[in-house]
Amino acid sequence: QNVPVGLEQISNFIIATKNKRLGNEEYFTGILTNHRLIFAPMTKEMLKEVSNISRQQAKSRSSMQVTYPYQQTYFAWGPNTILAQTPGCIVIANNSIRQISISIVDRVSDGYANIAEFEMQILTDSGTETYRMTKRDEYISRLVEVYHEKVRLPANYTMP
Repeated sequence: QNVPVGLEQISNFIIATKNKRLGNEEYFTGILTNHRLIFAPMTKEMLKEVSNISRQQAKSRSSMQVTYPYQQTYFAWGPNTILAQTPGCIVIANNSIRQISISIVDRVSDGYANIAEFEMQILTDSGTETYRMTKRDEYISRLVEVYHEKVRLPANYTMP
């Protein structure tokens, strides 16, 4: 599914999880382009980077949007190189996406707080993929920016 170089543009990123067997979660960077939605598996180093930067951001109470260093590498590489360099990517052609339904679900309590997450069901020509995302409004904005009216939001959700 290679797209001619120069025509496909990365517009943004989301971080999502997918349940594996035995209840483990696998983390992905969702790479939003004008042609495809690419879910690239995240390495332990990437997860550590995200966690450290998020922690610093929380301490400074900053709500600035962050592009993590590995994501900047992805911007430099472009989609075809990401796919060539990253085994295990899940690729969904944008024109095969019929609908992206977002719902708000409660994650299992960590004992201190109940954390709400977004569940994203991507309905395509060939089936449905389900992912979870941290409940961050910018993720919804990014999806709507690329997929417009294909994104179905929860009834009680208002765009920021």
